[in-house]
Amino acid sequence: MDVPFVRGSDTSEAAAIRLDPESLEAAVFAAIARSSNGCTDDEIEVMLQLSHQTTSARRRTLVLKHRVRDSGLRRQTRSGRQAVVWVAGTSDVIEGASLDKRPKRPEPVELRQCLREISELVDLGKQQGRQPSEALRRVWAWLAYVAREG
Repeated sequence: MDVPFVRGSDTSEAAAIRLDPESLEAAVFAAIARSSNGCTDDEIEVMLQLSHQTTSARRRTLVLKHRVRDSGLRRQTRSGRQAVVWVAGTSDVIEGASLDKRPKRPEPVELRQCLREISELVDLGKQQGRQPSEALRRVWAWLAYVAREG
C-alpha cells in the first residue's frame, strides 16, 4: 500500500497507514451496488461513516473506471440540496467510445424548445382527434422537470 501522507506529521502518517484507498473504494462500490435505487454521496457517507472528501474521491475513481454512473435521478441530501444518485454499471458507456464524443447534456433553452415542439405535436394530434399516449406525457413531464432543474 502506497498512501501519501505529510512527511514529518505523525498524525498524517498514522492516518495514511489506516487508510487503504482500494478497500475504501471497494466499500463505496459495494454500498452503491447493494442499493436497489442507487445512492447519493451523502447517503454513502452516512452508511459507511466516512467524510465527504473520502467518499466523493472514491466514488469519482469508480466513475472514471466506468464502474459507477450517474443514474439521471436526484435526491435530497441531509442539507436539503439535490444530489446525483449513483448506480453501479456502465449502461451509458459504449466500449471503445471516447468520452468526449458522447452527447452533452442539453442546455435548458434546448430542452424548452423540445417541450414546445412536443406540445405542437400534441396539439396537432388533438386537432386530428387523437390523445397523447401515457408514454409521451411522461416524456414531456420529465423534460419539463429537467428544464426547470437545468
